[in-house]
Amino acid sequence: MRGLAVSDRLGHGLSCNGNNIAIVCGTHVTTRGHSLTSNEVVEDKVGFDRPGPSITTSYTSSLGYTIQGAILPNAFSIVLFKCLSQCGFWFGLLYGLCHKIKRVLNLRNGDSLAFNMMGHDGADGRMQFDPDRSRVRFFPPTDPLIPKKIHTMERITKRIGGRMFMSAFRNTVVHLLGGCNAGRNSKDSVANPSGQIFSPFRPYSTSRTSLCTGDQISDAADLDDNLVHDGLYVCDASLIPCAVGVNPSLTITTIAEHVARGLVDNATSYYSQKGFRSTGDRVTSVMKNSHESFNNINGENRIIMSGIGRAAGVRVWETLSGSVEGLPCRLEIVMDLGSAQSNHGILRGQVGGRFKMDALETGLLHIVDGTVDMCFSHTRTPFSQYMFYKLLLVSENGAMYEMLGKKEMKPFWLGLTALTESRTLELELNVVSNDLTRGTTRTTGYMTTMRGTVQISFINLLLSLISMKGPRKFDFVSSLLLSLFRTYFLSTSRLQPSFLENYGESQQYPQYTVHDMVTDDGARISCWRWPPSPKPNDVSKTDFSSSCVLLLNGYSGESYCLPTEDNDLVRTLLNSGYEVWLLHTRLHFSVCTNNPFSLDDIVRFDLPAAFAGMAELRSKVEPIHVVAHCIGGLIIHMALLGGYVPVSSVASLTCTNSSMFFDVTKLAMVKLFLPLIPVSLWFLGANSVICFSDNSPESWRHRLLKRALCLVPRLEKCTCKECDLFSGMFGNAFWHENVTERLHAWLSKEALVRLPVSGFRQLRQICMAGTVVGSNGEGKYMPYIGRLTLPTTYISGGRSLLVTPNTTERAHALMRHHHPEFNHTRHLVYGYGHSDLLIGEMAPRDVFPLILGGISKSAGAHSGSTSLSPHTIEIQRETWVIPPSQATAFLRSLKIYFLLTILVIVLFCIS
Repeated sequence: MRGLAVSDRLGHGLSCNGNNIAIVCGTHVTTRGHSLTSNEVVEDKVGFDRPGPSITTSYTSSLGYTIQGAILPNAFSIVLFKCLSQCGFWFGLLYGLCHKIKRVLNLRNGDSLAFNMMGHDGADGRMQFDPDRSRVRFFPPTDPLIPKKIHTMERITKRIGGRMFMSAFRNTVVHLLGGCNAGRNSKDSVANPSGQIFSPFRPYSTSRTSLCTGDQISDAADLDDNLVHDGLYVCDASLIPCAVGVNPSLTITTIAEHVARGLVDNATSYYSQKGFRSTGDRVTSVMKNSHESFNNINGENRIIMSGIGRAAGVRVWETLSGSVEGLPCRLEIVMDLGSAQSNHGILRGQVGGRFKMDALETGLLHIVDGTVDMCFSHTRTPFSQYMFYKLLLVSENGAMYEMLGKKEMKPFWLGLTALTESRTLELELNVVSNDLTRGTTRTTGYMTTMRGTVQISFINLLLSLISMKGPRKFDFVSSLLLSLFRTYFLSTSRLQPSFLENYGESQQYPQYTVHDMVTDDGARISCWRWPPSPKPNDVSKTDFSSSCVLLLNGYSGESYCLPTEDNDLVRTLLNSGYEVWLLHTRLHFSVCTNNPFSLDDIVRFDLPAAFAGMAELRSKVEPIHVVAHCIGGLIIHMALLGGYVPVSSVASLTCTNSSMFFDVTKLAMVKLFLPLIPVSLWFLGANSVICFSDNSPESWRHRLLKRALCLVPRLEKCTCKECDLFSGMFGNAFWHENVTERLHAWLSKEALVRLPVSGFRQLRQICMAGTVVGSNGEGKYMPYIGRLTLPTTYISGGRSLLVTPNTTERAHALMRHHHPEFNHTRHLVYGYGHSDLLIGEMAPRDVFPLILGGISKSAGAHSGSTSLSPHTIEIQRETWVIPPSQATAFLRSLKIYFLLTILVIVLFCIS
């Protein structure tokens, strides 16, 4: 069905033309009932008595059946047929073996004859597809004339002598008729007399019947019963609604010529209405190009239909293999690029092919519609190049799928990742719900999303280049190579920078109060407080003693208070009735100073001062909910493990891309291994704060270091200098495609003013160790894991950028092991990297409900079980993750490679 809405009579009304087959052996007369052998064909003897036509005799009864004699093919197994005979299995087997020996020895070659019986059956057979077993089930029609046919065959056998063998399977089919019967409407038939397939009346999708009366709806239904699918014809024996009674070859030929004549007439009328001058030539050209034969990369002869087979600039075959949700799959596509009948460029076009995934569908999934764009650019990432594939797949049982594929190519270190990125296709397979009852397909929305990656091998890539066809294949190759060269080596912006100078902050942002505090070591921190705003009809949160939330930012930047956006986490919590506090530690640009510090100082002084100040300002000591990101998650874990903040003062803990562990990507690990941070701190001297603005007064050391940081390789290049400077120090903080242009401008100009570098020293030690350690590298926190008696929620981005999902995975497993009496949840949100979990454009839809759910579940903290979200947890595969168990070996090998590189350079310079 391939997803088409057809009549429910499809597969009904089958007729076998009353077929039965019998074989008579051991006759007294010479029958010549076998075809020639291979030796007899090549022999050239004078007077060789060749057999005549396949059917030479016929008997027609007035009861409505016909019996014809036929010649058996030489490869036909008479022994097998006799073994299945109804009268005498062992006698048939013995007689068949003797007959076979005579055939081999050429002692007797003319004592067998096949009889084909035809007649009028009930034409009530059915053919159905069994989706559970992936096979076609056949129900033969009733045949009341079988006893009379057998009686007639017995008289013929007695007349010519010999023994009759007849198969025990009565549903023997020689001439299968019907199943797609022709008729007047879709209620009684599948096609009209012209061979066009009916499109049945669908009241749920026909908008013009919604305001009609009953009689009008009936008339509309009768009218729609005659609607057909444009361009879809059937012209074979399946149109015949009943048995013919004789050999139907001439009848089938006549029907096919009738349908073909109507098809040409309809095409001629269509192009005449379109105003073509030479209609006949146009129709001839269309019919010539509608079926094109081509050889695929495996040498098989295939037929490409409709638009894929029309005049193309270049046709490319690709075979990709990989996995979706860990299950193996294979994607074979044919791309028609630069078509002369479309406005597509040479790097854009249509896609056809098939998809094979046994775990999803036992059969093939055919691509019935697809488009490809190999040179797409986004205003948020003007340096990157994308290849987008959008495919519509239909299975053999009618299920529909939408496949979205993407190749992302980023300029990284002169094309170091070019071969991998250009060959790897990220897939997202959306399952579309189908209603296949009554022969119709109704889309109800996406139900399941499966993700994975497929890749074309080097051998298949070479075969794809060799098998490429079309007059513009050299233009295609040159255009593709030029676009990749521009992306990876020239690194020029494809679009105008989307950076906005006038980002505009919201004038209706909720009012807050700033509370400045001084820690015990004399550092200045601040807390922003938003009072709760319960709804008038909300009586469930009249007491806000346990509805206070403390937000902890990452390193220096701002992630929660975003005045340029329509929504952020602060406003989301306020709308839910929570009291919100935002802590700015000495890491934040608004309070940072030139004094050197470590993360231990924040843990020992800043967090205790903040909790004490909040309790004093609120005039109560109540547990609060903590939501922390990145470094904020590290310091709150260190404070709780070290005993600087009582665990009883925290009601629940929610961390995004952070925990007591901190596993980073390989690129970040390489930067940490190289002495960039220690050298930078030594080079800056006493003033370890970097100003991002060019107008701020700074020494030549700071200016030189900022220029050096802009040259450090990064995953994503940006048009904003402040963003490149921050990512050069440690790495990209977010995927640019997830963040709006106005927020990006605000972050660069307002939230990235100054960066204190002092905290990077201990952060480097934590990353190298894989877990929280002290400023001197001692492991003084993890031995006290038993202190974390509270519910936790860990959230990671499924598209690793800086911190890998292994960070939250290990913490979640550790908390479930040590404290199973509390609720511990972990979420992995696909498509997000690091800070874009909180500042992304779609974060209010994808991430904020997870945070609110983690806070609300703290009421059932002592549930005695753990929860794991099945809807948001994705299995992360092929991620640059370095587990702590492998960190030592990786660093050792990295040191060896580094020393060997220096040695080679020294030897080269000496020589």
